[in-house]
This record gives sequence, structure tokens and C-alpha cells, in this order.
Amino acid sequence: MRPLIVAVAAVGLAGSAAAQPAQDVADARCILAFKMFVTRVGDKLTESDKSIFDSFATYFVGKIRARSPAIDIATLIPPPIVRAVQDGLKEEVTRCNAETAIISTSLAQTSKALTATIEANKNGN
Repeated sequence: MRPLIVAVAAVGLAGSAAAQPAQDVADARCILAFKMFVTRVGDKLTESDKSIFDSFATYFVGKIRARSPAIDIATLIPPPIVRAVQDGLKEEVTRCNAETAIISTSLAQTSKALTATIEANKNGN
């Protein structure tokens, strides 16, 4: 029975290790998509807009680094991936933006709660 438990545990670990690179690649595609988008339409964006897209790209860098601290992100986006993102840029930005929209909402809610706490402290509550 014990060898079976070890085998099942090993399969589980192998499955999660195999899934991680795929997520790293998906997140690297988001970094690339946001950078390409700014390059493609940069003259139509304000500096504030460009900064927002940079922060979105940085979010995905952080996700990759949290999972795989030593990974070279450039290895996740070889030329075929670059071409695929370039060819499907609208779809990539849409996919990645769905996640950043959730994060933006969370940050806005956190900011609102923080502001309310600061105001309550000013009023002695």
C-alpha cells in the first residue's frame, strides 16, 4: 500500500510541475501583449495610459517570479510565441485584460477601505 501512496504523490507533484510552465508562458504572453500594444498604439495613449499598461505587465512579471524565481522570462517567449502574440494581439490583450480588470477592482476596493479607515481615524472612531 505504501508504494501506491508514494506513486500517487509523485504523479500529483509531476502534474503540478508540468502545469506551472504553461501558466508561466501564458503570463509571459501577457507581458509581451501589453508591451506590443503600447508600441503599436503608443502615440494614441497618454503617458498615464502607458504607465497603466506598464503596471499590468509588471503584475504578470510578479506572477511568474512568485512561481519561478530563477526563470529567465525571455525563454518563455521564443520567436514563434512572439509571432503568435503579434498575430493575435487583440485576443491576447483581451484575455490578459480580463485578469487585470479583476486586480484593478480589488485594488480600488482596498483603496476605498483604506481611505474610509483613515477618515474614521481622523474623526476619532
